[in-house]
Amino acid sequence: MLALAMVAAGATAQRQAKAPEPTIEENIAAYRFDAAATQLKKVIATLKRQRKPTEAKEQQLRRVEHLSSLLDATQRVVFIDSMVVAKRDFIEHIGIHGESGEITSYARTFRTADSLGCTVFQPELGNSVIFACPKSDSTAHLCTATLYAGTYSEPLPLPGLEGDSTQNYPFMRADGLTLYFGAVDEEDGLGGYDIYAAGWDMDDRTFRQPENLGFPFNSPFNDYMLAIDEVNNLGWFVSDRYQPADTVCIYTFIPPKMRRNWVDTGFGQNVTLAGLARISSIADTQTSEEEVLAAQERLAKSREGVRTVERKHLFTFVMGEGDLRHDIGDFRRPEAQKLAKEWYDAHITLQAYDQQLATLRRQYATADNAKRAQMRANILSVEREQEQLLAKQKERENEIRKAEQ
Repeated sequence: MLALAMVAAGATAQRQAKAPEPTIEENIAAYRFDAAATQLKKVIATLKRQRKPTEAKEQQLRRVEHLSSLLDATQRVVFIDSMVVAKRDFIEHIGIHGESGEITSYARTFRTADSLGCTVFQPELGNSVIFACPKSDSTAHLCTATLYAGTYSEPLPLPGLEGDSTQNYPFMRADGLTLYFGAVDEEDGLGGYDIYAAGWDMDDRTFRQPENLGFPFNSPFNDYMLAIDEVNNLGWFVSDRYQPADTVCIYTFIPPKMRRNWVDTGFGQNVTLAGLARISSIADTQTSEEEVLAAQERLAKSREGVRTVERKHLFTFVMGEGDLRHDIGDFRRPEAQKLAKEWYDAHITLQAYDQQLATLRRQYATADNAKRAQMRANILSVEREQEQLLAKQKERENEIRKAEQ
C-alpha cells in the first residue's frame, strides 16, 4: 500500500510540475514584450559575470523595449476577412478596383527575370509606374519610370526615399499624395519587412520622411504590402506572421477615416491590447455588425469583378497537360525565368523570319527568271537560319521545363 501511495504521489507531482518557461523568442512572438525584456536583462547580467560579449543581447533588448513602447499606440482597425496564400502569388489576390490602380510583378511588366519578387504599381492613367528595382547586391530600391510610346524611360529613384534600406511592394493612394511600401530598416523596423507611409510634399517635390505604421499592420515578422481600394472602401495588407514558410496571410480591413488608438476607444472585456496588436482574432476588432456586413458585401462584389478583363497573353508555353504559361512572370524559378526570356526573344525572331519569308515569297511569285535566281539563295538562307533556331527552341523548351520542375 505504501509503495502504491508513493507512486501515486509521484504521478501527482509530475502532473502539477510547472510547464517550461517560454523562451525569449516565444514571448516576443506572443507580444509578451515585458516578459522578454526581463529575460534578456537576466541573460545580459549572466554574460557580464562570465565576461562574455553582450552586444547582441543588448541590441535585442533595445528592440523588445521599442516594441513594448508601441503597444499603446496600436491603431484601431476593423478587419473583416483573412486568407492564406502562397507568397509568390499574393498580388493576384488583392482585388483593388481599376480606378485605384494595378499591382503587378516586375518580371511581367519589364519582361525580364527577377528572383527577388519585386512588384510594380501602375496608377489608373497608366502613363507611369512605381516599382522596386532589383540591384546587383540582391536588394531592391523604389524607382519610377514613364511610359513613352510603349517603352519605359530609364528608372529614377523616388526623391526623398533614396536610402540604403531594401524597399519593395509600393502602392500609391488615388490622391497621389500617400505612398505605402515595405522596407527592411534595422533601426526603425519592428522585424524583417515593415510597412511604411510616405507623404508627398507638393512644394518641395519630394517625399517626406517615411512613417512606420506600427501595430497592427507591422509585427516582429515580415509585413509586406498595404493597398487601399478607394472605390469600395476596402484595404488589404500582407504579412507572414505565424505562417508556414513561403506563405502569407492577406488581411482585409475597413480603412479608418481618421487615426484612433484602441487604448483611447476601448475594447471588449475579454480582449487584450496585445491580441489586437497581433490580430489574434479578427472578430475581436469588429465593434459594429452592420459596418462589417456592409464591408463584407463590398468585398464579395469586388472579388466577383477582380480580373474580369483577362490580361493579354504574351505567349503560350506548354509546361505539361493543362499547365500553360503566358508570361515570363508566370515561371516561378529564376533560372526558368531567365531561359523563358531567351526563349521569348527567339520566339520574336522566329516571327520576324516568318514575315520576312512571306514577303520574299510574294516577291518571288511576281519576279522574272533572272530576279528569281537571285532571290532563291536569299530565301534558302533565311529558311536554314529559321530551321536552326527552331531546333534550338526545342532544346530550350526542355531546359525551361527541367529548370521549373
